[in-house]
Amino acid sequence: MNEEDIQSAQKITAFDCNEKKHELENLATKILNNISNKGAFTAQISMGLTQGVSLEVRKQQIETLEFNCDKGLTITVFEGLKKGHASTTDFSEEGLERTIEAAFSIAHYAAEDPCAGLADKELLATEFKELELYHPWETSIDEMISLALKTEKATLDYDDRISNTDGCSISTYEGLSLLSNSQGFMGFKKGTRHSLSTVAIASDDSGMQRDYYYSSNRDAKLLEAGEAIGVKAASRTVAKLNAGTPESGKWPVIFSPEMARSLFGHFLSAIQGGQIYRKSSFLVDAIGRDIFPSWLSLKEEPHIINGHASKTFDAEGVATHPKYFVENGVLSQYLLSSYSARRLSMKTTGNAGGISNVRISHQEKDQKELIQSVSKGLLVTELMGQGVNMVTGDYSRGASGFWIENGKIQYPVRGVTIAGNLSNIFAGITQIGNDIDTRSALYTGSVLVDEMTVAN
Repeated sequence: MNEEDIQSAQKITAFDCNEKKHELENLATKILNNISNKGAFTAQISMGLTQGVSLEVRKQQIETLEFNCDKGLTITVFEGLKKGHASTTDFSEEGLERTIEAAFSIAHYAAEDPCAGLADKELLATEFKELELYHPWETSIDEMISLALKTEKATLDYDDRISNTDGCSISTYEGLSLLSNSQGFMGFKKGTRHSLSTVAIASDDSGMQRDYYYSSNRDAKLLEAGEAIGVKAASRTVAKLNAGTPESGKWPVIFSPEMARSLFGHFLSAIQGGQIYRKSSFLVDAIGRDIFPSWLSLKEEPHIINGHASKTFDAEGVATHPKYFVENGVLSQYLLSSYSARRLSMKTTGNAGGISNVRISHQEKDQKELIQSVSKGLLVTELMGQGVNMVTGDYSRGASGFWIENGKIQYPVRGVTIAGNLSNIFAGITQIGNDIDTRSALYTGSVLVDEMTVAN
């Protein structure tokens, strides 16, 4: 990128939200009127605008600097029980007309589906609480570069064994979107996302290791300090050197918060409506069953202020509300859109497009106290591979972490396999720590499972 390009990128300003909202609303109304004039179609329009800057430094030099500015529009029409779906990035008169005609054509030739259609009108959101998700970062390219360089320098300076980095990345993003349908619904969302991360590489006579750390938030003022991120990435990496070999067997396993998220992610995937009506999940017909210990609950809280996945309506316009997926260990409901709910003769849970913020209940012990409770076992800090069978619940993945004996970490381990069945793993959770990781839509602390197979 030449100097002129950089100067231009430095002048990036936030969207004029009121102006853009007005433009999107007018465009949605125009498209819906056009569709209505063409026949007895019901329709849904979703459109969005995004812009952002991302850059990466490595060895104290700028490696990449990117600016993106995108827009997109998706039109979904229903001709009776037949559905047509088309997308475009061309907002010109001709582009919109071609997209509408493409959606009509697809609907005309599609097979009838008795579960197709818009969300039920009475379920659509009518109130739009301010969730404070939009915090543009008042910064410049020079300031972003400076922060990335300081973060990487803190990584490199931490220990002589830090031989390199795999780069330090920083990004800022903002997006505006609008959802509208022929039932009179029109909802607007705006949000920002900022992140800072670095990857450290350490080496000594035992070999080389790498690890990372990152901070992400909708408000840049709430990002962790760059020096702290660099130190955490470096310390995590150095701790992996001189790995040993643990004893194979059935042992207690502690999942760090980052890895625990994947466990609960498997559960949420298993209760998605699509998995259930296709009967491709081990949790088919499981509502009302004990899945977790009686003290454990999973609650979705979509209206958290500044939350990573907060929203007042889902991808169909259905109003969101707090609810339990698991209450006192019992599966309360599946994760449903209007379509999957109709397939299952149920009611949508307002989860078209995925989950909002999900909190997992926990006890008042930190990770150190969980480790102290283990006489012999494994702390997992990294997982590899995709060895999870959603139909049977069988679980087998590569793992790295630390071996525990007598309540203390003894040495790092890598290249082991941990295995079990998700039903047994979920039921075997004995403790969840208070070291909650809040950097994603799934809030959990470290998880202690009573027994899993650990093999070299």
